[in-house]
Amino acid sequence: RREKIYEIIGDLENAKEGKKYIVSEEKFKQVQKIARFEMSQLYLSDRKLGKSFYNSYLLLREYPNSTYLKKKMGYDLYALSKYANYHYLGDVLTRESKVEGTSQQIYHLFRKFKDDGLTAIAIKYLWQQYSETKNDYFKNLATELMVDFFKFSDKTPSYFLKKIVDKNDTVSFKKLSDEEYLKLSKYQKIKYDKKKKLYETDKEDKKDYLAYIFVKQFENKEFEKALDAANKKAKQEKEATDHKKKKKATRLGIDSINIVNPSYLILNKNDKTDFLLTENHNLTFVDLLNQNAKRTGINTNIFSITDLTENDVDKFNDVSTLNSWFYEYLSHQDYDNIWDIQTSQQEYILPMIKKYGSKYFGITGVRKEVSPHDNYQKARAFYFALLVVPLPYTIYILTSKEKWTSYLFYLFDLEKGKLIFTDTKILNTSDFKFVLNSNIYDSFNQIHSKPKKK
Repeated sequence: RREKIYEIIGDLENAKEGKKYIVSEEKFKQVQKIARFEMSQLYLSDRKLGKSFYNSYLLLREYPNSTYLKKKMGYDLYALSKYANYHYLGDVLTRESKVEGTSQQIYHLFRKFKDDGLTAIAIKYLWQQYSETKNDYFKNLATELMVDFFKFSDKTPSYFLKKIVDKNDTVSFKKLSDEEYLKLSKYQKIKYDKKKKLYETDKEDKKDYLAYIFVKQFENKEFEKALDAANKKAKQEKEATDHKKKKKATRLGIDSINIVNPSYLILNKNDKTDFLLTENHNLTFVDLLNQNAKRTGINTNIFSITDLTENDVDKFNDVSTLNSWFYEYLSHQDYDNIWDIQTSQQEYILPMIKKYGSKYFGITGVRKEVSPHDNYQKARAFYFALLVVPLPYTIYILTSKEKWTSYLFYLFDLEKGKLIFTDTKILNTSDFKFVLNSNIYDSFNQIHSKPKKK
């Protein structure tokens, strides 16, 4: 086996002598470190939240001051809370029985928490990081989870205690009779009520651990204000959800958009990509996009990897980052209630708004495939044959292929990190130019047209 490996690596200098590094040791360890850090993000993009959290946790032991790793751990907790609140935690967190090694403890711990408990712990961690770094990334995630906490539970801010009660202090508290209480002044009553809430633990000692979780955070008035504001917003969202369902606008009134990497895919009868036809049709597709942008009056900037040169390194990196963001965002599409989840890469795409002159970025594509008629059509043909329907039609159904064209256009508001427009069609026809032209025009027209005045 060793000899086979030597044959594979060929003429590498000193291969048989066991040279440890092809590059310098310093360079190798630098690249290794980058790769280890990047694994946290790659796990996040694939929604492997347990692996991402544990990878960041291990690296933080070696690099305790890394804001990057703290952001990844914070986002892991944020996303776990989101999925837990909607009862989809099992889809992003493997069962501990299927996990080997010490990381199993992490999976076990997350599953032991109640949904609001996991959310509270995520808020605590994120606010703690915000207090230390003053980085709004942590604050934004924390305040969003505060809203979720009150929206999915019957608790209010008053549920949380601001001080840890020392049982010895209860000796100094004297419970007043109703008559004595009525004799107190207004301010004495307020003072008495506060003291009663803090020290009357004989009735309140049933409070669970969650009531004490934000004691440290309450020392910061900003946290208390954020919690109260989140409670009010949660009430508003509950009322809005109960009374009406939001409708997606079909007239957006947008004047300028960017389209990233438009794609055209042609599959042959063997369900394999026809690369030559795909490349030719992709050029036609881009031309149709440009033509319809002019027709509808919308300013459109189209850029894709295929158009880039060796001098377009920055743009290549931007396209890669955007594609990664789109992939992560759309990976949540099976969960109708979780469309409000932020992606872990939101901060990386915000600079592109100024760079490319618009906060609206779209992806679009066409897929053409040829497939045999389904069983229903074949059964229908057989039935016609029994009724002595003209033989040529029956033979056509049994032997011919169906042509399908799928069209897709998604438009995102990068500033909000939201999908704001979708146009998807599956057409039982070939990809005729007039068919594509009509659908592209319809998408652009909906995006550019001004909303009707109410």
